[in-house]
Amino acid sequence: AARYARVAAARAREQDLMITYESLRAPLCRMAFLRQTLDDPALEQDWRCGRCDLCAGLSLADHADAQ
Repeated sequence: AARYARVAAARAREQDLMITYESLRAPLCRMAFLRQTLDDPALEQDWRCGRCDLCAGLSLADHADAQ
């Protein structure tokens, strides 16, 4: 039972991280978020990838047009 509780807690943390990743907004960087989440020791403060949608300034609609 304890193992199932640990697995459920780990899955809940993973789901929370996915929601956080999806809800990131500029000036944050998606790759920096992933590197921080995975405890990358080489990640420098304020590092940005320059390639993700947030760094590139891309903006996609959060809903589809009715047409």
